[in-house]
Amino acid sequence: MAIKSPLTPHDTDWGQLTAAQQQVGDRVLANFFTSFDKNWFLAPLQNAAQALPPVYKSIGEAYVKNLAALIAVVALPITFASNRASDLRFQQILMAERIRRIPIQKSMPDTQLTSQDEEEALKIARRRLAEEIASPDNLRNLAWRAYEYLSAGLADEEFKSASGELLRQGAVLAWGAIEVLARDLFVAYVNSHPEFAANLAAHPSTKARFSLKSIDLSELAAHRFDLSQSMGNFLLQATDFSELAVIKDAYSVLFPSDRSLRSALSEPTLWILYQRRHLIVHKRGIVDRQYCDKTGEKLEIGSPLFVSPEDISKYIVISRDLGLSIISAVGSTSRSTT
Repeated sequence: MAIKSPLTPHDTDWGQLTAAQQQVGDRVLANFFTSFDKNWFLAPLQNAAQALPPVYKSIGEAYVKNLAALIAVVALPITFASNRASDLRFQQILMAERIRRIPIQKSMPDTQLTSQDEEEALKIARRRLAEEIASPDNLRNLAWRAYEYLSAGLADEEFKSASGELLRQGAVLAWGAIEVLARDLFVAYVNSHPEFAANLAAHPSTKARFSLKSIDLSELAAHRFDLSQSMGNFLLQATDFSELAVIKDAYSVLFPSDRSLRSALSEPTLWILYQRRHLIVHKRGIVDRQYCDKTGEKLEIGSPLFVSPEDISKYIVISRDLGLSIISAVGSTSRSTT
C-alpha cells in the first residue's frame, strides 16, 4: 500500500501545472514527507491493539502512539509550512475585516478599533477562513503556498541538511518502534506462557540465544526463585531484540504456523530499514562497504545515506503491517489458550 498525501501537486485535481509549478512539486516531494490522514491509516492497528487481552493491551496501544508520533515528526516541515500559509491567509482576511470597521472620517494612523469591533473582526475572520478551507479550490491554493515555502527553503543549505537529517531520524524511529513492540510483547507473552521457553531453548535457530543450561543463581534470586510469571524477563537478559534476526527467529518459534507473521518478518523493506538504522546510529549515516554488501545497494562509499520521503512512507507502512501481524499472532494465540 502506497501513502499519498492529499496535497500532492501531481494529483489530477491540481489542474494544469506550469513547468515552474511542476519543478516546485518535484522538489518538495523529493525532500519532504507530505503527511496523510494518520487516524485513518492507523485505525486497523488501533482496533487490533484495543482487542488484545488486558496483559498486552497497553503494549499494543503504545505502539500505535509511537507510529503516530513518528508520522508527526517526519511531517513537521509540511505541517509548519501549511500553518504558515493558513496564518498568512488569516491575517489577510482579518486585516480586511478591521479596515471595514474603520470610521470613514478618521485617518488611518490615528485609528484604533474598539475591543468589540476587534472581537467581531476576529470572529468573522475565523469563520471566513474555515469556509475557505472547506472549498477544495481554496484548500489547494493554501497547500500550494505551503509547497512554495518549502521549495524556497531548500535554497538554505542548513535547512536542506536538517530536512535530510529529519528523514534519517524517521528511519531510526520506525525501527525503534518495531524493536520495542517485538521486545515488550515477547516478554509479556512468555511471562504468560512460560511453557514456551522450552521451545525457544530447544529450537536450532534460538537455542544458542535462549539456552537454559547455565542458570545464574543471582538472577534466580532476583526473581525469588520463581520464574512462573517472569520467564520472559529472564530470557530477555540473554539476548538483544535490536537485531532483526533475533526478532524473526523468536517469533517464528513462538508462532510456527503463522504464515502472515513469517512473511511480514521476511519483507526486504524491513531488512533495508534494519540495516539503515544500524548505519545511521553506529556509522553516522555514512555509507560503508559492509552496508552495501548486506543490502545490495550500489551507493558511493563514504557518502551520506539519503533517506527519501518515499522510503519513509514504505517504513511507516511496513511498521503498521508488521505490528498488525505481531499483535494478531499474540492476541489470537492467547485467546485460544485461555
